[in-house]
Amino acid sequence: MRRCLPGRQEAGACICHGPQRTAGNLAARADNSDRPLVTARDFPGVTVQWFMGPAVSPEGDRVVYGKSDAGASSRLWISAVTGGPPVQLTDDHASAEYPGSWSLDGNWFAYVQIRTVN
Repeated sequence: MRRCLPGRQEAGACICHGPQRTAGNLAARADNSDRPLVTARDFPGVTVQWFMGPAVSPEGDRVVYGKSDAGASSRLWISAVTGGPPVQLTDDHASAEYPGSWSLDGNWFAYVQIRTVN
């Protein structure tokens, strides 16, 4: 059985970790189930370090979250609560992106971007 980590639940989604504290799952909780919305298996060919900051859309149908891979910066992804493959939202290799929040109408998503300057 998986449980949300303290402080990791937001409006129907939480980050859950397995018994070995692996990368974990992003779990959709709208129906009070432990059904995973996203797991590391959804990203073949990379080693997922962690998921972070799930932000559920105002309509409750989409979740934006950060995904960090071993040796790489965080990128933003979006998944439908009903299922389907994750879709990458950001891919700026000169920065790291961190989840933020949705606009009230669900048309925009504000996030933090930290750019590396040389």
